[in-house]
Amino acid sequence: MLAAAKTNFDKQTKHGSTLSGITRAQESEKQWSKLCESFLPVAVKGSFWRYSRGLLAEDPEQGIKLHLSATILSANVLLQKVGGFLRQQRVQFKAPASLKDIERLNSGIGASYSQIGKIITVYTRNFDEATFLAYELDRLTADLAGPTVPFDTRFKPGSIVYYRYGAYQKLDLELANGCRVPAVKDLEGNLVPDVRQSSSESNGKQLRARASIQDRSFEIIKAISQRGKGGVYQVLDLDFTPPRLCLLKEGRALGELDWDGIDGKLRVLREESVMKALRAKGLDLPRVYSSFQESGNYYLLTEFVEGENLNGVLLAQRRRFSVVRSLTLALSLAEFIASLHHVGWVWRDCKPSNLILTTGNGLRPVDFEGACPIGQQNPPRWLTPAYSLKKTIAAPAGTDEDLHALGVIIYLLLTGQLPDVPHRLPVKSLRKNVPQRLLDLLATLLNERVSRLIDSDVVARELRLILKDLRSQD
Repeated sequence: MLAAAKTNFDKQTKHGSTLSGITRAQESEKQWSKLCESFLPVAVKGSFWRYSRGLLAEDPEQGIKLHLSATILSANVLLQKVGGFLRQQRVQFKAPASLKDIERLNSGIGASYSQIGKIITVYTRNFDEATFLAYELDRLTADLAGPTVPFDTRFKPGSIVYYRYGAYQKLDLELANGCRVPAVKDLEGNLVPDVRQSSSESNGKQLRARASIQDRSFEIIKAISQRGKGGVYQVLDLDFTPPRLCLLKEGRALGELDWDGIDGKLRVLREESVMKALRAKGLDLPRVYSSFQESGNYYLLTEFVEGENLNGVLLAQRRRFSVVRSLTLALSLAEFIASLHHVGWVWRDCKPSNLILTTGNGLRPVDFEGACPIGQQNPPRWLTPAYSLKKTIAAPAGTDEDLHALGVIIYLLLTGQLPDVPHRLPVKSLRKNVPQRLLDLLATLLNERVSRLIDSDVVARELRLILKDLRSQD
């Protein structure tokens, strides 16, 4: 199935490349820059967008916008195919100034979720022009593929051309509650809200349809997260008696496709195999119930771990955990990491948002997209900067990655701050009554040159002894 999932990747890259991901990125970025100079010569200060031309007096304020979807691997081919044609039509169009900007847009993180796939935007001047351009652009790009554009209407099945009616310049409307929302003008010229269906509502309806196609009965409770690679949903599995609360993870085809051709779909497929392999080795990971494929995307149904992720708890609390409580949580995490390393694997995504503080006040780890065997060459590019080592992407996967992240989390639990500031303050200046033995261990974990020399079993044993000493003093 992993091989079959690469079909769209082959289609949208069109020609396979033997270049490494890093080299491909560098060469493609140079090519994109040259294409922008040719087709998108107008740069706007303070914006990452580049335009084909400036505004003309006859350009409308709003109308039908055409969006052409692409990934970082297909963007150059797309602009080469349509740039000359659009320039001949004297229509205004825009695209991001760099492939890094395209990568960021397609991640869909935060407010940019609605921008996924909107790599080229064409501002049509009337309905007839919009219709003509849509047909021609679809014809020119028939052999390309890209991520689905949220909220837009696809021109036709399989097309990378999407459309929606909206303002060409940013218009805001202040509501009665003081909130400002995107707006368009009605026939009388009054500003009215530019209504877009929320991502959670939209995806919830789609998932109900998908579930019925797959002869599965799900009740979508809420969308926990949404981004380019896919969504995570809390669902009620009605096919189980009594109905059980589950987590449904979606991997979208071409979602956040990286330079190695890995998209959201492949990530979830891989995570499923990792979770099954690690559970078979006795690790306490969420149970995998089932999986299915629909509309080109892949879905994984797992146990829903009751509780709140540690990141949310830390953000909401007004007071820091006690030293004993911090150390208890750190020990729980260290013991899991040691057990993972024992079976020859490294997590590589250890962070508070992937740790669930259960109702019994224990920690359970979730999310294993980046996990891989220790020593694997060219491991999945999956990291969060604040919790990751600053080593090269090509470095083999090592246990030091998890131990460094553990050190960051311990520092955060004790101080309420992350240690990734230019001038990191020592823990003892931020928190009193922290045992010197713990300070010494923390310094070792956060030292990138030293952390690779220690063993996770040793770290767990040291934390256990420190905690025992603290409790004996109470």
